[in-house]
Amino acid sequence: MGQKTGLKSFILILLLVFSLYIALCFAGESRFSLSPHYGAALTIIKKGGLSTWAKPSILDSGFQVVQVMLGERQYLGKREKREFNQIAAFFHETFPKIAQDFKKSGSPKKFLPSGIFYNWDIQNKTADVAAAFLVEQKVIIKGWNAFSLPAGKALKLVYKGGYANFDKAYQALDAYQEKNKLVSEISIEEYHSDPFIEKDTSKWVTVIYRILK
Repeated sequence: MGQKTGLKSFILILLLVFSLYIALCFAGESRFSLSPHYGAALTIIKKGGLSTWAKPSILDSGFQVVQVMLGERQYLGKREKREFNQIAAFFHETFPKIAQDFKKSGSPKKFLPSGIFYNWDIQNKTADVAAAFLVEQKVIIKGWNAFSLPAGKALKLVYKGGYANFDKAYQALDAYQEKNKLVSEISIEEYHSDPFIEKDTSKWVTVIYRILK
């Protein structure tokens, strides 16, 4: 019970992170080409993309949790251990800098801002977190870490709208895992909408993945 309470507090911290992220989003940078319609089988990268391997599960919450196979994913960014109250600042500092260096380097401009949460220590209020860009292929830029996540099974939830109810998406994932006796290790949040372009918050899209053990 104590861990669930701690996790709820951590989710509230994440809500602040995402709110700040929306405020700092950088305009004018290219992203992955995205369809205006997002379905359960949204493919982000053609090479090593997604394929559904189980039927969707509709929970009482109204969120759809789907089990998928993720291909290997390439990232460029920075991974650090941060206290919960430092995560917002970490994202705020890192995303614009990566975008700037992408532009200067002449590297392919297709990328997707992502938050990767490897682990969180509720007792010490710290998280092992990466602020990174999902890229189509490995990119080397001085000052940033190029890393990958291996192919494997994952849970996927597509969250649409502003972040007022974002904690309910995590609750839906928790419920699905508990019901199906699944254990996850890494969480990924991918930010598909640029608020400078899309002003209607009901159309904002965040995709959450939980990598399964």
